Amino acid sequence: MELFVLFFWCSVLGLITGLIARSKGLSFWGWWFYGGFIFIVALPHVLFTRSVLRKCPHCAESVKFEAVVCRHCALTLPLPQPAKFEANHNDDGEATKRKSLVPAVLIFGALVMAILLFVYRTGAYR
Repeated sequence: MELFVLFFWCSVLGLITGLIARSKGLSFWGWWFYGGFIFIVALPHVLFTRSVLRKCPHCAESVKFEAVVCRHCALTLPLPQPAKFEANHNDDGEATKRKSLVPAVLIFGALVMAILLFVYRTGAYR
């Protein structure tokens, strides 16, 4: 019964981070797992993560930040603002790839959950 309650609350906390991430155009399920494992780290992380979407000035629909043509109205989009463009591109204008920390965070979260479950089961916290 206790394990079910723990799983329920981890799912609810993961849902919060997943919904915030989805509103920014990020993966719901990746952030759901991340938030479920270590919510205290995932919530500030998703709140300070930049959105990968921007609004089309013609139809006001969300499109990817690097999009040149709106997929909804097929009109050419203006170039992104220079400050945002520089953050995602190198000097040649090519998109830079950032190393993903998701696998490391998931492994760390799994270890933390295993330790917490062990401490809870053995009663060492009393």
